[in-house]
Amino acid sequence: MKKTLLLTLSLLTLSLTSCNSNQNNQNINGDSIIPVEGTKDSTLKELARQTVLGFSSLSNVNANVLAKRELTNDEIIDVKEALKEVDILLNDNNKLVAVEIESDREDYSNALSLSFTMLEKKEDFTLYYNDINVKEERDDDEDDDEIEKETSFKGIAIYNNLEYDFSYETEEEVEDDETESETTFKLFLDKNNFIKIKQGFENERNENELYYSYSLIQDGHQIEEFKFKEEFEDNKHHVELEKNNKTYKINYETKDGEDIIRVALKVNREETAFGYFKRVTVTDENNNTSISYEYIS
Repeated sequence: MKKTLLLTLSLLTLSLTSCNSNQNNQNINGDSIIPVEGTKDSTLKELARQTVLGFSSLSNVNANVLAKRELTNDEIIDVKEALKEVDILLNDNNKLVAVEIESDREDYSNALSLSFTMLEKKEDFTLYYNDINVKEERDDDEDDDEIEKETSFKGIAIYNNLEYDFSYETEEEVEDDETESETTFKLFLDKNNFIKIKQGFENERNENELYYSYSLIQDGHQIEEFKFKEEFEDNKHHVELEKNNKTYKINYETKDGEDIIRVALKVNREETAFGYFKRVTVTDENNNTSISYEYIS
Protein backbone atom coordinates (compact mmCIF):
# COMPACT_ATOMS: atom_id res chain seq x y z
CA MET A 1 0.00 0.00 0.00
CA LYS A 2 2.86 2.40 0.76
CA LYS A 3 4.17 2.12 -2.82
CA THR A 4 0.68 2.86 -4.15
CA LEU A 5 0.41 5.89 -1.88
CA LEU A 6 3.73 7.33 -3.02
CA LEU A 7 2.87 6.82 -6.68
CA THR A 8 -0.52 8.45 -6.30
CA LEU A 9 0.84 11.42 -4.42
CA SER A 10 3.56 11.75 -7.05
CA LEU A 11 0.97 12.04 -9.80
CA LEU A 12 -1.02 14.44 -7.64
CA THR A 13 1.94 16.71 -7.01
CA LEU A 14 3.10 16.65 -10.61
CA SER A 15 -0.41 17.64 -11.60
CA LEU A 16 -0.35 20.56 -9.17
CA THR A 17 2.99 21.81 -10.43
CA SER A 18 2.02 21.40 -14.07
CA CYS A 19 -0.90 23.75 -13.71
CA ASN A 20 1.31 26.30 -11.99
CA SER A 21 4.06 26.34 -14.59
CA ASN A 22 2.62 28.99 -16.88
CA GLN A 23 2.04 31.40 -14.03
CA ASN A 24 5.55 30.84 -12.73
CA ASN A 25 6.97 31.86 -16.07
CA GLN A 26 5.31 35.23 -15.49
CA ASN A 27 6.73 35.59 -11.97
CA ILE A 28 9.90 37.51 -12.80
CA ASN A 29 10.42 38.53 -9.18
CA GLY A 30 11.05 34.93 -8.15
CA ASP A 31 8.38 34.93 -5.46
CA SER A 32 6.98 31.66 -4.15
CA ILE A 33 4.20 30.28 -6.29
CA ILE A 34 1.96 30.01 -3.21
CA PRO A 35 1.84 32.59 -0.37
CA VAL A 36 3.86 31.72 2.71
CA GLU A 37 1.75 33.76 5.06
CA GLY A 38 -1.97 34.24 5.49
CA THR A 39 -5.03 32.73 7.09
CA LYS A 40 -6.12 29.17 6.42
CA ASP A 41 -8.93 30.51 4.26
CA SER A 42 -6.76 32.78 2.11
CA THR A 43 -3.97 30.20 1.73
CA LEU A 44 -6.36 27.44 0.68
CA LYS A 45 -8.10 29.76 -1.80
CA GLU A 46 -4.74 30.78 -3.25
CA LEU A 47 -3.78 27.13 -3.63
CA ALA A 48 -7.07 26.65 -5.48
CA ARG A 49 -6.30 29.58 -7.77
CA GLN A 50 -2.89 28.12 -8.58
CA THR A 51 -4.45 24.76 -9.47
CA VAL A 52 -8.13 24.91 -10.34
CA LEU A 53 -7.84 28.39 -11.85
CA GLY A 54 -4.47 27.81 -13.46
CA PHE A 55 -5.91 28.17 -16.94
CA SER A 56 -7.78 31.43 -16.35
CA SER A 57 -5.35 33.26 -18.64
CA LEU A 58 -7.04 31.70 -21.66
CA SER A 59 -9.16 34.21 -23.52
CA ASN A 60 -12.94 33.91 -23.39
CA VAL A 61 -14.81 32.36 -26.28
CA ASN A 62 -18.24 33.50 -27.34
CA ALA A 63 -20.68 30.63 -26.77
CA ASN A 64 -23.17 31.96 -29.32
CA VAL A 65 -21.44 30.54 -32.36
CA LEU A 66 -22.42 28.18 -35.14
CA ALA A 67 -21.52 24.49 -34.86
CA LYS A 68 -18.75 22.82 -36.87
CA ARG A 69 -17.12 25.85 -38.43
CA GLU A 70 -13.56 27.11 -38.70
CA LEU A 71 -11.92 28.93 -35.81
CA THR A 72 -12.07 32.71 -35.60
CA ASN A 73 -8.88 34.73 -35.11
CA ASP A 74 -9.58 35.15 -31.39
CA GLU A 75 -10.24 31.45 -31.03
CA ILE A 76 -6.99 30.60 -32.84
CA ILE A 77 -5.09 32.66 -30.24
CA ASP A 78 -7.06 30.93 -27.50
CA VAL A 79 -6.26 27.45 -28.82
CA LYS A 80 -2.55 28.25 -29.22
CA GLU A 81 -2.41 29.18 -25.53
CA ALA A 82 -4.25 25.99 -24.63
CA LEU A 83 -1.75 23.92 -26.63
CA LYS A 84 1.11 25.54 -24.72
CA GLU A 85 -0.56 24.60 -21.44
CA VAL A 86 -1.07 21.03 -22.65
CA ASP A 87 2.63 20.90 -23.53
CA ILE A 88 3.45 21.68 -19.91
CA LEU A 89 1.14 18.93 -18.69
CA LEU A 90 2.55 16.36 -21.10
CA ASN A 91 6.23 17.23 -20.70
CA ASP A 92 6.57 18.21 -17.07
CA ASN A 93 10.10 17.77 -15.69
CA ASN A 94 9.51 18.90 -12.12
CA LYS A 95 11.52 17.23 -9.38
CA LEU A 96 9.51 15.37 -6.76
CA VAL A 97 10.58 13.79 -3.50
CA ALA A 98 8.12 11.77 -1.40
CA VAL A 99 9.56 10.18 1.75
CA GLU A 100 7.99 8.34 4.64
CA ILE A 101 9.22 9.91 7.86
CA GLU A 102 8.84 9.26 11.57
CA SER A 103 5.83 11.04 13.00
CA ASP A 104 6.69 13.77 15.50
CA ARG A 105 3.13 13.98 16.77
CA GLU A 106 1.83 11.69 19.48
CA ASP A 107 -1.67 11.66 18.03
CA TYR A 108 -0.54 10.37 14.60
CA SER A 109 1.52 7.22 14.06
CA ASN A 110 2.32 7.75 10.34
CA ALA A 111 3.81 10.70 8.48
CA LEU A 112 4.82 11.50 4.93
CA SER A 113 7.04 14.35 3.73
CA LEU A 114 6.10 15.53 0.26
CA SER A 115 8.04 18.19 -1.68
CA PHE A 116 8.45 19.35 -5.24
CA THR A 117 10.77 21.80 -6.95
CA MET A 118 9.66 23.89 -9.90
CA LEU A 119 11.60 26.75 -11.48
CA GLU A 120 13.95 26.59 -8.48
CA LYS A 121 11.07 27.07 -6.05
CA LYS A 122 10.31 24.38 -3.51
CA GLU A 123 6.95 23.63 -1.90
CA ASP A 124 6.54 21.26 1.06
CA PHE A 125 3.68 19.34 2.61
CA THR A 126 3.64 17.04 5.64
CA LEU A 127 0.81 14.52 5.96
CA TYR A 128 -0.06 12.88 9.29
CA TYR A 129 -2.44 9.94 9.55
CA ASN A 130 -3.22 6.83 11.60
CA ASP A 131 -5.33 3.89 10.54
CA ILE A 132 -5.50 2.80 6.92
CA ASN A 133 -8.80 1.19 5.99
CA VAL A 134 -8.58 -1.52 3.34
CA LYS A 135 -11.48 -3.45 1.82
CA GLU A 136 -10.84 -6.14 -0.80
CA GLU A 137 -13.18 -8.38 -2.77
CA ARG A 138 -12.10 -11.20 -5.08
CA ASP A 139 -14.07 -13.13 -7.68
CA ASP A 140 -12.24 -16.28 -8.71
CA ASP A 141 -14.62 -18.07 -11.04
CA GLU A 142 -13.28 -19.98 -14.04
CA ASP A 143 -14.14 -17.36 -16.67
CA ASP A 144 -13.46 -14.21 -14.72
CA ASP A 145 -10.70 -13.34 -12.25
CA GLU A 146 -11.62 -9.98 -10.73
CA ILE A 147 -10.15 -8.11 -7.76
CA GLU A 148 -11.63 -4.94 -6.29
CA LYS A 149 -9.78 -3.02 -3.59
CA GLU A 150 -10.70 0.15 -1.69
CA THR A 151 -8.19 2.02 0.48
CA SER A 152 -8.86 5.10 2.56
CA PHE A 153 -7.35 7.15 5.37
CA LYS A 154 -7.57 10.67 6.72
CA GLY A 155 -5.57 13.00 8.92
CA ILE A 156 -4.01 16.45 8.86
CA ALA A 157 -1.82 18.16 6.28
CA ILE A 158 0.67 20.87 7.22
CA TYR A 159 1.18 23.41 4.46
CA ASN A 160 2.92 26.77 4.91
CA ASN A 161 2.74 26.28 8.69
CA LEU A 162 -1.04 25.97 8.52
CA GLU A 163 -3.00 22.84 9.38
CA TYR A 164 -5.77 21.36 7.24
CA ASP A 165 -7.80 18.19 7.41
CA PHE A 166 -7.38 15.87 4.44
CA SER A 167 -8.90 12.63 3.20
CA TYR A 168 -7.56 10.07 0.75
CA GLU A 169 -9.54 7.35 -1.01
CA THR A 170 -8.51 5.01 -3.80
CA GLU A 171 -10.43 2.34 -5.71
CA GLU A 172 -8.62 -0.28 -7.75
CA GLU A 173 -10.06 -2.96 -10.02
CA VAL A 174 -8.16 -5.67 -11.88
CA GLU A 175 -9.93 -8.02 -14.27
CA ASP A 176 -8.04 -10.20 -16.74
CA ASP A 177 -6.21 -7.72 -19.04
CA GLU A 178 -7.99 -4.64 -17.69
CA THR A 179 -6.77 -2.44 -14.83
CA GLU A 180 -8.55 0.61 -13.41
CA SER A 181 -7.59 2.89 -10.54
CA GLU A 182 -9.07 6.13 -9.24
CA THR A 183 -7.89 8.24 -6.31
CA THR A 184 -9.59 11.19 -4.64
CA PHE A 185 -7.66 13.60 -2.41
CA LYS A 186 -9.49 16.35 -0.48
CA LEU A 187 -7.97 19.27 1.42
CA PHE A 188 -10.52 20.87 3.77
CA LEU A 189 -11.07 24.30 5.19
CA ASP A 190 -14.29 22.82 6.56
CA LYS A 191 -16.84 20.27 5.36
CA ASN A 192 -18.45 22.76 2.94
CA ASN A 193 -15.26 24.40 1.65
CA PHE A 194 -12.49 22.28 0.19
CA ILE A 195 -10.40 21.37 -2.82
CA LYS A 196 -11.01 17.99 -4.43
CA ILE A 197 -8.34 16.46 -6.65
CA LYS A 198 -9.12 13.27 -8.53
CA GLN A 199 -6.79 11.22 -10.70
CA GLY A 200 -7.01 7.82 -12.28
CA PHE A 201 -5.97 5.55 -15.09
CA GLU A 202 -7.37 2.74 -17.20
CA ASN A 203 -5.32 0.13 -19.05
CA GLU A 204 -7.03 -2.29 -21.40
CA ARG A 205 -5.28 -4.15 -24.23
CA ASN A 206 -4.36 -1.48 -26.80
CA GLU A 207 -5.95 1.37 -24.87
CA ASN A 208 -4.39 3.45 -22.07
CA GLU A 209 -5.99 6.44 -20.43
CA LEU A 210 -4.80 8.84 -17.73
CA TYR A 211 -7.04 11.55 -16.29
CA TYR A 212 -7.27 13.97 -13.43
CA SER A 213 -9.51 16.79 -12.31
CA TYR A 214 -9.57 19.66 -9.82
CA SER A 215 -12.72 20.98 -8.17
CA LEU A 216 -13.17 23.95 -5.86
CA ILE A 217 -16.12 23.56 -3.48
CA GLN A 218 -17.35 26.71 -1.76
CA ASP A 219 -20.27 26.76 0.66
CA GLY A 220 -21.20 23.27 -0.48
CA HIS A 221 -21.34 24.18 -4.19
CA GLN A 222 -18.84 23.41 -6.93
CA ILE A 223 -17.79 26.76 -8.37
CA GLU A 224 -14.77 25.74 -10.45
CA GLU A 225 -13.67 22.57 -12.18
CA PHE A 226 -10.76 21.64 -14.41
CA LYS A 227 -10.31 18.28 -16.19
CA PHE A 228 -7.47 16.78 -18.19
CA LYS A 229 -7.43 13.44 -19.99
CA GLU A 230 -4.78 11.75 -22.14
CA GLU A 231 -5.54 8.61 -24.13
CA PHE A 232 -3.56 6.25 -26.34
CA GLU A 233 -5.59 3.83 -28.45
CA ASP A 234 -4.30 1.74 -31.37
CA ASN A 235 -1.29 4.07 -31.82
CA LYS A 236 -3.53 7.15 -31.76
CA HIS A 237 -2.90 9.95 -29.27
CA HIS A 238 -5.80 12.02 -27.90
CA VAL A 239 -5.91 14.76 -25.27
CA GLU A 240 -8.92 16.51 -23.79
CA LEU A 241 -8.76 19.67 -21.71
CA GLU A 242 -11.89 21.07 -20.04
CA LYS A 243 -12.13 24.36 -18.18
CA ASN A 244 -15.06 26.69 -17.43
CA ASN A 245 -17.49 25.02 -19.86
CA LYS A 246 -14.87 25.04 -22.64
CA THR A 247 -13.43 21.80 -23.97
CA TYR A 248 -10.41 21.39 -26.22
CA LYS A 249 -10.37 17.98 -27.94
CA ILE A 250 -6.87 17.48 -29.34
CA ASN A 251 -5.80 14.74 -31.75
CA TYR A 252 -2.16 14.26 -32.72
CA GLU A 253 -2.09 13.03 -36.34
CA THR A 254 0.18 12.59 -39.35
CA LYS A 255 -0.90 14.06 -42.70
CA ASP A 256 1.22 13.82 -45.87
CA GLY A 257 4.21 12.83 -43.73
CA GLU A 258 3.87 15.85 -41.43
CA ASP A 259 2.87 15.81 -37.76
CA ILE A 260 -0.21 17.96 -37.23
CA ILE A 261 -2.64 18.65 -34.42
CA ARG A 262 -6.40 18.74 -34.92
CA VAL A 263 -8.27 20.76 -32.28
CA ALA A 264 -12.03 20.78 -31.84
CA LEU A 265 -13.24 23.59 -29.59
CA LYS A 266 -16.44 22.97 -27.71
CA VAL A 267 -18.41 25.45 -25.62
CA ASN A 268 -21.07 24.21 -23.20
CA ARG A 269 -20.41 20.66 -24.45
CA GLU A 270 -21.42 21.42 -28.04
CA GLU A 271 -18.82 21.35 -30.83
CA THR A 272 -18.44 24.85 -32.18
CA ALA A 273 -15.27 25.04 -34.25
CA PHE A 274 -12.18 23.13 -35.36
CA GLY A 275 -8.78 23.76 -36.89
CA TYR A 276 -5.38 22.25 -37.68
CA PHE A 277 -2.09 23.36 -36.11
CA LYS A 278 1.55 22.36 -36.29
CA ARG A 279 4.19 22.54 -33.60
CA VAL A 280 7.18 24.75 -34.41
CA THR A 281 10.46 24.27 -32.51
CA VAL A 282 13.24 26.85 -32.83
CA THR A 283 16.73 26.55 -31.31
CA ASP A 284 18.81 29.72 -31.11
CA GLU A 285 22.58 30.16 -31.21
CA ASN A 286 22.78 29.61 -27.44
CA ASN A 287 21.01 26.27 -27.78
CA ASN A 288 17.85 27.63 -26.15
CA THR A 289 14.69 26.03 -27.51
CA SER A 290 11.35 27.77 -27.95
CA ILE A 291 8.09 26.17 -28.97
CA SER A 292 5.14 27.80 -30.70
CA TYR A 293 2.13 26.72 -32.70
CA GLU A 294 1.20 27.69 -36.24
CA TYR A 295 -2.38 27.64 -37.50
CA ILE A 296 -2.66 25.70 -40.77
CA SER A 297 -6.35 25.75 -41.66
